[in-house]
Amino acid sequence: MISVDVLATIFVNGLIITSSTLLLALGLSLIFGVLGVVNLSHGALFTCGAFLYFLLFRLGIPFIIALVLTLLTGFLIGLILEKAVFHPLRNDLLAGVIAAFGLSFMIEVLLGAGFGKEIKSVPQMVKGVFHLGVVSIDAQRLLVLGGTAILTTALIIFIHHSRIGRAIRAIAQNDELSLLMGINPSFIRLLTIGGGTSLAMASGMLSSPTSYIDPYIGSELLIQAFAGIILGGVGSIYGAIVGSVVVGFLLATGLFFAPTWAYAILFGTIVLVLVIRPQGIIPFESA
Repeated sequence: MISVDVLATIFVNGLIITSSTLLLALGLSLIFGVLGVVNLSHGALFTCGAFLYFLLFRLGIPFIIALVLTLLTGFLIGLILEKAVFHPLRNDLLAGVIAAFGLSFMIEVLLGAGFGKEIKSVPQMVKGVFHLGVVSIDAQRLLVLGGTAILTTALIIFIHHSRIGRAIRAIAQNDELSLLMGINPSFIRLLTIGGGTSLAMASGMLSSPTSYIDPYIGSELLIQAFAGIILGGVGSIYGAIVGSVVVGFLLATGLFFAPTWAYAILFGTIVLVLVIRPQGIIPFESA
């Protein structure tokens, strides 16, 4: 029988893994839902956020200001990518995927040239360890959990209770009909990819002090984020949340009991879900 200590450890580790992939998955899902773009450069943008905070920390920029700067920088980068890359290729899905892959490779090369390819560590923003019953968790990871929860809640409120959020949902549901209702699809797509990129970079910033960083770390996490949106339902915000939670706890359980088989268990579960429910746990139309 599994002890309480083991269950508590898996629970905490599941939350930690979920928090490291959730914002990345939300950004991917948001961009795909509105632009129909499979943004393979999203992982590299996560890495950009991690290295941006690495630079800001060395400059002595406080955490809150660094977070705001990261979100703004991500939004600006998203606008540039939409105008320069995704908008011209909007009618060619394959070309968009190839362009996103090329962007990912280019960003990784530039980060490697600028910061070096060796592993780096970012000092923790907050110190201390909290004892939650039989398990312990450091204050930095609690900050990541809290920051992820706040940004996720803010996104849900924005999508469902703001005028722009409702326009984003309308574009995602029916592009042509939303145009007849006076919504500017080009403007909404611009805001969407800006917001999705901001989430990716914020995720990289928040996660960087809990692990190492190198030019390729985002590409590794991108696999988990894709697993989350496939499980949850491609293009669905709530699906991305549920899928990321499932991925987090599947990996936490697998890494605890059978580390060698953890990812095999994860992707085996994805195949099973797709066979039984191809649209995912929460279909796009329900989100």
